[in-house]
Amino acid sequence: MHNIRAVSQDISLDREGFRQVVQQSNVRNFYDEDEIRRVYYFEAEQLLKEVTGATGVVIFDHTLRNAQRLHNGESGISEPIKYVHNDFTAISGYTRARKELTARGVDNIDQLLQQRFALINIWRAIAPVYKSPLAVCNAQSIAPTDLVGTDIVYRDYVGETYLITYNPTHQWFYFPQMQPSEALLFKCFDSAEDGRGFLLILGLMTQQAHQMPQL
Repeated sequence: MHNIRAVSQDISLDREGFRQVVQQSNVRNFYDEDEIRRVYYFEAEQLLKEVTGATGVVIFDHTLRNAQRLHNGESGISEPIKYVHNDFTAISGYTRARKELTARGVDNIDQLLQQRFALINIWRAIAPVYKSPLAVCNAQSIAPTDLVGTDIVYRDYVGETYLITYNPTHQWFYFPQMQPSEALLFKCFDSAEDGRGFLLILGLMTQQAHQMPQL
């Protein structure tokens, strides 16, 4: 297990599958749904364009995680996910991309999905995180045989994620004492098949905002 801060200059989104960035947000209240969509979605779009060089970005989801608020009975809040997983598989990455483009009325979806695209999350602390920091696994240390496709059932459709089997070669990195001005980008899917990795995440952050995949 390695401290991300100690190696951040040597980490690549395309190689290891994650990258630490510094970005101040103008959002005053991350628990305000309207402000998230009005302010933070635009900030996330600009950040992903800057970091990846993408010509287009579609923001399609966010999740608020705060165990204490959830236990206090607040709605719209989730607790940290405390098992190793990856949000998309080689199949569901295409399925989700098609679903989101269809919802936006895009006409040339087949043509777009023949080009390279990636699903990337932006993980940001709402407040300084001192308990259960997020951990990610170096994509280059994951073997294809480690991945186990698993259905995830929603009210309106069935998705698919990866669970993982233990492998002593896995290289884990954690992000201690993450501050609100910091974010971690991690790739969950990449249509490129030349070894540019996606990675697995261990969701242990107690305060987190906004999973922001990129297309």
